[in-house]
Amino acid sequence: AVKGVMGVISDAYPLFGYHKSSYIILSSAVGTGAFFMLASTTELSVTFAGVLFLAANFQIALADLLCEGRYAALMQAKPETGSTMVSYVWGCFQIGSLIASMFVGPVADHYNPQILFWFMMPMAASIIIPTGLGYLGDKKVSPEKEGWDWELVRQYPYIVTFCIIMAFVALGNALIDVIFFDEHWWQMTYALSGALLLSVLVLLWLPRRLALCNMYMFLATILYINIGGALDFWFTAD
Repeated sequence: AVKGVMGVISDAYPLFGYHKSSYIILSSAVGTGAFFMLASTTELSVTFAGVLFLAANFQIALADLLCEGRYAALMQAKPETGSTMVSYVWGCFQIGSLIASMFVGPVADHYNPQILFWFMMPMAASIIIPTGLGYLGDKKVSPEKEGWDWELVRQYPYIVTFCIIMAFVALGNALIDVIFFDEHWWQMTYALSGALLLSVLVLLWLPRRLALCNMYMFLATILYINIGGALDFWFTAD
């Protein structure tokens, strides 16, 4: 839900002259440092561990978003490629997930699970090399275009505002879960209120095709009965 704001910032402000590369490298350094702390620190408070996991997932989300934006632009420039790029990306993702599932279980069962973070650290840092070498194809902006692109914000005021509101709703949801950890009524009330607000705004402010796609994905998610969480307790029970 925070990806929208990430995309707005990267499009409106070229960090060190680049819209994508600098953000990926900087977030990767943060994520690598977070994995290093998780791997090397023997005693972590719950709060500090949560901050480190937030930093690690921030890198994953930002790199994923900006890479998606880049290959989406390439697909638009060469529509004859169809869905080949998306199939390739998700194929690599599924293969990596399968390898990780085969690897994580035995390591966690026979060794200290903290060892896994040592393996994650070079993986988090690996994207820095191809990005730094320019494989992303992110061109440096001209000096006169450095700084905030307020024209972009003025051109799409409703989309930018919607992204900001959605990010605040998501952060508020996390805060409600922490403050009212055992108060499920408050959690449900906030979640339903936020979902209703965003559903109305998405239909009012976003282009019709984009709004309908978002509504479809939202409805498909909330109407899907997922029992994975309940099964986790069955698999991990003594």
